[in-house]
This record gives sequence, structure tokens and C-alpha cells, in this order.
Amino acid sequence: STAPVSSARFGAQNFAPPFRALRIRELLDASGPLDATAAAAVLADVRQRQGLGLLGLVPAELRPAWDETMDDSPGAAWFTTLRARVVERICAAPQLAALREPSPHGPLFQPWAVLPVRVAAPLHVLLAAAAPFGVDLRRVVGEEAAALAREGTPPGWPTRHRFHPLHAFEQFGLTHDRTAPATPLPGDSDTVCANGWLPGSGVGVRGPVARYAWDLADRAQSRWVVPLGAAGDPASPHHADQHDVWACGGTLPVVTDWAQLTEETT
Repeated sequence: STAPVSSARFGAQNFAPPFRALRIRELLDASGPLDATAAAAVLADVRQRQGLGLLGLVPAELRPAWDETMDDSPGAAWFTTLRARVVERICAAPQLAALREPSPHGPLFQPWAVLPVRVAAPLHVLLAAAAPFGVDLRRVVGEEAAALAREGTPPGWPTRHRFHPLHAFEQFGLTHDRTAPATPLPGDSDTVCANGWLPGSGVGVRGPVARYAWDLADRAQSRWVVPLGAAGDPASPHHADQHDVWACGGTLPVVTDWAQLTEETT
């Protein structure tokens, strides 16, 4: 599950393209019998399939070896830099000039409503259209890939893609203390581990709000994890005690046996 925007005006974003579902099916078809740990590992997969349309327009001599994994590899750094530049070129089309204004819905909804985000989300559709808005994308992709080849390897993807959960106060311009760590994140908008990409920034504002894998035969074998911790109080030791496990794609045991639980008195 990823955090949705709870507003009808952005509802079309909730109809996800098939890349994550197809990748989950591929992983399940390749696996044997699953226990909860193995099932939870599927949710942490960071293989990128949405980008195949972009890669297909890159001349072979300019395409580095890459297994489509959105991690700290040079291939992921190259791909994400190329993708960002192609999105920028599309957004620069004169036909889209009227859409370049900031979102009128406030900072909280900015990551879902601004033009670069609306271009990046259906990029695979635009690439298949060859010349959307009068932009020759085969030529654009070739030019940007050639520029990257001259410049060398860009900074790593997780370094440029850091955990940055939004706070409701941001909608109203109110100051607040940010207590969440700015952890480098693998994954991408359309990987199974959907740590969303926000064009034009170095932050990840959308991602799995929780991972669960329930063992219906033995509940004690179930697994879970949330992005920060089980307490909303920044002073609590449980405010961010699950974060590192969540960020690296791991999970923790689900403990429901009262004999294993200790009541906290503070």
C-alpha cells in the first residue's frame, strides 16, 4: 500500500499502471511455497519495469549495462538522471506553458498536482506517442543520453532520493519540527517497493505506509513494518524505531502473545 491522496480531484492518480502488478506476478510465479518472510520480501522488490519504454529509445552504444534495479548502482543513477531530463524537456514544450504554474491546492498536494509530476507519471504513454505536444522524444532521448555519456556517471539514486514524509501543517504554511530522518531510499514510483519519485526534487514523499505479511496458519510467524515507528510522539523511543528496517525493505515479527508483551508505564 502507498499513501493515497484523499481527494476526488486527484482520483485518476489512483488507477495505477500495470508495472507493479506484473512484477509481483513474475516474482510469485518464480517462487516456491511462500512463508510470511518470503512474501514480505516480494513487497521490497525494487526492479524497475516502467522505464523499459525510455530505455528502448536510447541508442545501444549509449546505454550502460543495468539490470533495472533501482538501487545505488551506476545504471540506476544514469537512468534516473536521463528520465528527469526528458521530463524537463517535455515540460518545456510551448503547448504546456499554461500548466507550469504552482498548484492552487497548497504545498501538501504540490507533489501530485504540478506539471512535472503529471508528465512523469504517464511517461511511458507519452514515449509511445512518439511526438506528444510536438516534442520529438526519440531525438530528445538521444540528445540527453549523449550528453550523459560526455558528462560521466551522475550521483547515486538513493542519495538523491531521500525519505521526506509530508506533514499536514505544510498545507497551511505552519512551521513544525521535522523529526523524520532523511534516509536515502531505493525503489521508485512504479517498483513494487513504491518509494515515489518527485521530479525536480531530491525527496521521496510517497511510499509504503506499511508492509504486512500474515501467516493465517500461525499468526506468530506474521511480519510487519511501518515507515517510522508505532508512536506518534517524537519523544517516544518508538517514534522511529522501525524506520531503518522499513527503509532497507525488511520487516519485523508481529507479536500478539500477551506473554511476550510488556506494558509500558511511562
